[in-house]
Amino acid sequence: MNIKCFVKLLIIIIAAMILGGLSPTTANAGYPILMLDISNRNVNTQTEAGFTSFTTTDSGSVIDGIKIELAGSLDGRWRGAPTGIPYELIYRDFIFARPGGMTVTLSGLQPNETYEITIYAYDTGSAGDRIADWTANGEFCLTTTFNGSIAPLDEKDHAFTGTALSDNTGKIVLECGPNAGTTEQSGANNPYAFLNALVVSMMTPITTSRHPAPEDGAIITSTKVDLKWQPGMLSLSSNVYFGENFDEVSNATSEDTDIFRGNMTEITFSVGSEGSPYPSGLAEKTTYYWRIDEVNDLHPDSPWKGEVWSFTVASKSAFNPNPVDSTIFVDPNVTLSWTLGSASVTHHMYFGDNLQDVQAGTGGTAKGSVSNDYRPGILELEKTYYWRVDEFDGTTTHTGEVWSFTTTLKGLGTVVIDMWEDIAGSTLDLLRDSPSYPDNPSWSDVLTEMGTQLIEDTEDSYPGSYGARIHGWLYVPMTGDYTFWISSADQGELWLSTDDDPANVQLLASEPVWGSYDTFSRKSDPVPLIGDEKYYIMAIWKEGSDWDHCQVAWRGPGIREQQIIQGSYLSPYEPVNAFSPIPAKGATDVKRTSVLSWKSGKRASLHNVYFGMDHEAVLSADTSSPEYKGTQEPGSESYDPGILELETTYYWRIDEVNNLDANSPWVGEVWSFTVGDYLIVDDFEAYNNSENQIWWAWKDGLGYVAHGTEPAYPGNGTGSAVGDDTSGSYTEETIIHGGGQSMPLWYDNNKQGYAYYSETEMALTSGNDWTREGVKELSLWFRGYSATVGSFAEGPLGTYTMTASGTDIVGQADEFHFAYKMMSGPGSITAKVLSVSDTDPWAKAGVMIRETLDPDSKHALACVTPGSGVASEGRITTGGDSFSSNQAAITAPHWVKLERNMAGTFTVSHSVDGKTWAAVTGATGQGIQMAANVYVGLAVTSHDAAETCEAQFSNVTISGSVTQQQWMSQDIGITSNEPEPMYVALNGEGVVYHDDPEASVINVWTEWRIDLQAFADQNVDLANIDNIAIGIGTKDNMTTPGGVGKMYFDDIRLYRPGDAPEE
Repeated sequence: MNIKCFVKLLIIIIAAMILGGLSPTTANAGYPILMLDISNRNVNTQTEAGFTSFTTTDSGSVIDGIKIELAGSLDGRWRGAPTGIPYELIYRDFIFARPGGMTVTLSGLQPNETYEITIYAYDTGSAGDRIADWTANGEFCLTTTFNGSIAPLDEKDHAFTGTALSDNTGKIVLECGPNAGTTEQSGANNPYAFLNALVVSMMTPITTSRHPAPEDGAIITSTKVDLKWQPGMLSLSSNVYFGENFDEVSNATSEDTDIFRGNMTEITFSVGSEGSPYPSGLAEKTTYYWRIDEVNDLHPDSPWKGEVWSFTVASKSAFNPNPVDSTIFVDPNVTLSWTLGSASVTHHMYFGDNLQDVQAGTGGTAKGSVSNDYRPGILELEKTYYWRVDEFDGTTTHTGEVWSFTTTLKGLGTVVIDMWEDIAGSTLDLLRDSPSYPDNPSWSDVLTEMGTQLIEDTEDSYPGSYGARIHGWLYVPMTGDYTFWISSADQGELWLSTDDDPANVQLLASEPVWGSYDTFSRKSDPVPLIGDEKYYIMAIWKEGSDWDHCQVAWRGPGIREQQIIQGSYLSPYEPVNAFSPIPAKGATDVKRTSVLSWKSGKRASLHNVYFGMDHEAVLSADTSSPEYKGTQEPGSESYDPGILELETTYYWRIDEVNNLDANSPWVGEVWSFTVGDYLIVDDFEAYNNSENQIWWAWKDGLGYVAHGTEPAYPGNGTGSAVGDDTSGSYTEETIIHGGGQSMPLWYDNNKQGYAYYSETEMALTSGNDWTREGVKELSLWFRGYSATVGSFAEGPLGTYTMTASGTDIVGQADEFHFAYKMMSGPGSITAKVLSVSDTDPWAKAGVMIRETLDPDSKHALACVTPGSGVASEGRITTGGDSFSSNQAAITAPHWVKLERNMAGTFTVSHSVDGKTWAAVTGATGQGIQMAANVYVGLAVTSHDAAETCEAQFSNVTISGSVTQQQWMSQDIGITSNEPEPMYVALNGEGVVYHDDPEASVINVWTEWRIDLQAFADQNVDLANIDNIAIGIGTKDNMTTPGGVGKMYFDDIRLYRPGDAPEE
């Protein structure tokens, strides 16, 4: 056995002991994080195995992140401890204190955490009893007592243990001082303290990685580096993640091959060298991020996700500017900073509002040598500034890049806080239920950042129970993904709109109970935002007992480090200007018949509308300009510009007017939109669940009842069914190509009493001329589902081959292929898994007992995997989470068995030979209460929906009352289509089929472009189209049954020649 295998085996044994409630033989019962063998003053004679040598001259050193400082009237000795006693090297030398006491200060611990302290005290040359009391941060901790004539026979004989609470800075001061009850038998040299060794232990194990090297945030000069860390105390291996984007590294899983760098038992990982990531070297001026997840497959909580650490590769020139280059909305009282060039001695600043002057260092832009930051003074609002820093290293001047930023807008700088007092309780529902919420707060004020710490005013006796809101508009400095955090006490929520309209808010993050001030543990997923746009943002929280806090932080392309959102990016929510334009600002592919609309400023009594095709003309227009289109009354916030030109950009502006307000008019922003290069037949966006239901327009085989003046429609006699009555709009709202809705179409070409094809048709009441605007092509987008790959076959006799896709058999719902029989009552199934293809380490092939064929059914499973061993899995409640235990290092061929007893307990076992059976490590019998009649059989999943897994079984035996002898098989939880052709028909005459005769199994959004001439060749009058139909199957087929499935359609359009949609 090589040394690496031996070490790994030893680690596994220790971990198994810990998981089993045991620990290695030590004096302490905790999890050691510091083990010091204290030697005679400044001489290290020898060190006990597992300990770190420490002498008085080492005082102030940092070991594993903990700083140790010794103080007092210290003396030392080396003794010839009795040979062969336990911990001989510890007991042979020590330090002691007389008469002024001894202090050991430990810094760098977790704040406010309880630790176990063990002190070893013994001197073979000391006669009589030696007793010493130790305190920790002023509180009694432990007493050491020994008699030098009594030799230790066990490691614990002279080890004395107590507990200590660190302070809020993470410090413990251990002290044996005067008058602490510390005595020598003779009474001389009082106090008298011995310290042979010191062990500091956590009461619970640290499971995450720590102590990164390079340190978090370090700046390094080499373009290659060895990453090192201290693993978690229960870890057997580590998953390494490394990349250049914080969010990508933070959110990555082992499936993200660009970020996940592998699993390893070593605690060193190289980057920037040959054979490692970035083999050509790391890039200068670049920040890299890394994360270590600790793994122990024997522990149910594994893996333990680590923090994201970073380091930056230095450059000789200045880099890493703050503010970020080209960012906007910068505070006019900004302090400029940067990362200094390596080996730089002086830093020469150039700053001004002219790019060419800063590049040349002319025009008064040279500001001389500065320290590591520069304060230009209060700057003008809404102005772009340029700056550069030249670094001089004593020999060479390294000219810096020119960076820029733009100061924030007038009116930015604050955000509103609203307070609702005297609302008891700590849940947000109590705030929302208040009749004064959201429009009538007890009081309001402004903040200069998105956060506050409220402290009770004893003079005014503010109540401690309240609800509050901080809200306003957030202005985004650069386009990209942003992450948000909320910290609140008690419950809190953070909401952000998709635009500037509060009606479109979405929940980003929430604090369910309580969070500490300046501590951010509740964060959002990355949110894509557009630079130079504003979004409505709101944080609400409910405090139940005192005044406490709420804070919102963010990080993104223009905000390099996590920080509370500053006022320069915020303005109060006071909508005096028109806002929330439709079409949205900068929208493309807008309909030719669009009606413009907006939301009113809250002081407006009139809306002046400006509209045209020239930006500058609309920007400068007044009521005498041709761009002025008149006035709209309150309640009529819309304007119809008529039929618009294709591929044309339009500009518009709304001025809010109130002749009784001195601040009127409030001149609006110039918005723009661009009309698409196509005519719309149907984009499915207008349908809803009330007056415009989709199946009224697209008639199908089901028909509809009478509504309004419309008579009942009995259906078209085909197997089609349009719409989805479980969604809010009766359309598909998730699987969409464009906009927010698409048309779902079920097809059943084997439906009794119906034609053997499925068709839906829509009458056209306008836009019937398909020759106008020079259009020549019909376009529609469609997608279906893949055909099933699941199969089950026997051959040779007694050997079964199965294929399957599916995401997994896990979580709250399953996707797999199941071959089954029926069984009643207790019984078992045994099989030999001959093989299972490696579509994923967690692909599964095994035996299953299942209550129903629904994806979320209760079940039990014994399976073999390609890379994760043998596993026992199941679901105890319908729709509940799964349980799972696995035993690694086992592959097919291998036997598995699943048993069900009368009490409903399911037991999994496995075997090499089918004779000697053992339980899966960590698995126990599971009580799963199912119906008497269950499904029993073989299950296979690929664990990757895009892959097909093949497995083979033999020696399949089922015991018990088998009520269905014939094997049946089907996919569970996998949506699939049966192959069918697809066609479009116009006016019931011309029919064009898709080139792929199995178009229904295309599982991605696909555009189908049809030359309109193909219909004209069938005598369809393109100038008078009154009906369009979409069909699955062969039109007018009444004799040959076909398949079933579900399709989606979206964005039916007409294009001119050469026009192609952008994807």
